[in-house]
Amino acid sequence: MTELSAGHIKYSNSAYAVDLGVEGTVFEVVEEDLLEYLSRTLAEYDKNGKLAEMQQQWLDKTQENIKRPRPSLENIEKAEKYKVRYFNPEIELKEDLKDHKGIIFGKKGTKVNPLTRLPSYNKIMIFIDGDDEEQVDYALKRAKTDIVRHKIILVRGNIIDLMTKFKLRMYFDQKGILSKHFSLEKFPTVISRDGDELKIEEIRI
Repeated sequence: MTELSAGHIKYSNSAYAVDLGVEGTVFEVVEEDLLEYLSRTLAEYDKNGKLAEMQQQWLDKTQENIKRPRPSLENIEKAEKYKVRYFNPEIELKEDLKDHKGIIFGKKGTKVNPLTRLPSYNKIMIFIDGDDEEQVDYALKRAKTDIVRHKIILVRGNIIDLMTKFKLRMYFDQKGILSKHFSLEKFPTVISRDGDELKIEEIRI
């Protein structure tokens, strides 16, 4: 503690506190319990009918997302001409593959073509824009020639309404996983097996 005396500075080891009083209004800090707050808020919403309205909005949004998922791609174009290309599904193993006994059945670096291991695979995938009636009609006519082999896959559209209307099982390319994997750009696109490769055809209709 520093003391002032007649222009000289004297040092002292003692220290003391000074009560400066209280300025302003002091409030007690009270934190409302979160669960109590939510319960009270929901009770108020229930009383004025807002809760039922909110529940209906959540239900409608969920149903709409199921019926019409987000489009697979940002740009979905219709095929203007016939185009064909081939896709090699061969992959390279990034690590050794082992069975439950630890025996290696696939060494790292080995190239594997799934089609050579699936000699009987003969599925045909038809990717379409479900909002385009011409593409839907094309897919239905083609699929009905062999309903077991063909799979209709939507990249956009109301899948529930289409399945209900045509009494046919369809699929949706969620998050565009297949479209991006096969670099699909225009529709309808048909993917079928051609030996140990996949033939990708853009169909002009």
